[in-house]
Amino acid sequence: MIYKFLKWFAALGLKFYYKNIFIQYDPELPGKSPVIYASNHPSGFYESLLFATISKYAPIFLVRSDYVTIKGLMWIFRILKLFPIYRQKEGLKNVSKNNEVFLSLYKELENHTPVCIYPEGTTKFNHRIRPIKKGISRLALGAKKYGLQDIQILPIAFNYAEPVQFRSHIFVLSGSPISLSDFVDGDLDNPASLRKLTIEIEEQMRKVAIDLKTPEQHNLFKKLQLIIVNNAIAASNQKPYVRNSEIPKKIIKLSNLIKDLDDKSLSVLTKKSNEYFEQLSIIETNDKAVINNKNTFFNSIKLILGYPLYIIGIIVNALPVLFALNIRKNKIKQYEYKAVVTVLIAQFSYILYFIILILLSTILFSIKGLIVVIFPFLAWYALKYYDFKQDYIATKNFYNSTEKGKLQELRKELERHIG
Repeated sequence: MIYKFLKWFAALGLKFYYKNIFIQYDPELPGKSPVIYASNHPSGFYESLLFATISKYAPIFLVRSDYVTIKGLMWIFRILKLFPIYRQKEGLKNVSKNNEVFLSLYKELENHTPVCIYPEGTTKFNHRIRPIKKGISRLALGAKKYGLQDIQILPIAFNYAEPVQFRSHIFVLSGSPISLSDFVDGDLDNPASLRKLTIEIEEQMRKVAIDLKTPEQHNLFKKLQLIIVNNAIAASNQKPYVRNSEIPKKIIKLSNLIKDLDDKSLSVLTKKSNEYFEQLSIIETNDKAVINNKNTFFNSIKLILGYPLYIIGIIVNALPVLFALNIRKNKIKQYEYKAVVTVLIAQFSYILYFIILILLSTILFSIKGLIVVIFPFLAWYALKYYDFKQDYIATKNFYNSTEKGKLQELRKELERHIG
């Protein structure tokens, strides 16, 4: 019951912070055979939260032991099914504890509970896969040695347009299952099998994750992915939190296209992209406005009539958010943790804030004080109005600009380059 609530709670936070989460993976696979997920790890704790919200099953996550053993928080980590992994950098004397952890994981896999591992061994957002550690291969081969059959390793990637940016996008994509039978030549303790399997896992992870080599490629991708997303949304009218989306595959196709460009082609495309997006910035509009006209009479009326409720929604719900932003500014130094810490602190602060609000309002105003129960709905309304307002203003600025025709031509040229 607690896990289901936390799963719903995490999904709510994700939907508030990120505008679109596009997902493509097979949720039925763990029911068919024991599955170990090999995931990239670009943004701290968010991969675990996101995977838990979209998984049909309750997955186990292997995380750094110094996180899981934080006193006072161990109970919630147990509920969230976080298992410790002991690394050499956290003390050689503790590494032997992994044997006990692995044995527990074998038993969970035997019951078809999926296990998710971050084989890069660290978290860093830079749109690339780092060399993976051998721990995931040791776990898989150890499970087979334990007696489990048909073990599958499934690469899965959580690709972010920009992990910290409010109302940005996430793309979740899984690859083809890796069967252990293709990498084991009878001897499960053979180091060659371990190396071969580790190399294969890394190669398969690169097929589903954004994997760019240089800052120039990274910066170009951050711009052009907006064109891919906006085109796909305009064509299919996809919902913000959609499964079986083709967008994650299109994002990886764009990443591979950019990675394969020679220096001259990369320079040309970068120049055109910079020209387009710099011009958008100058007239205070965005790419979405170029293909999606929100500047209609009906929307103008909606904008005017909805504004007072939007302001009220912000005012009555602002305190927990401001508290979380203050913590983020003054306490959270590592970039990869800024978004998840902000959201989690804001959510748990909001629960406390809401409880206090209900108590005070009912004490002061009796039954009439229960009017405050509409505050969370006002928060959701304010968020949706914010998105609508941003789109409306961007469209208005675009259609009032003398550069409209030039921007449309530039965009078409970029589309021809990226396919």
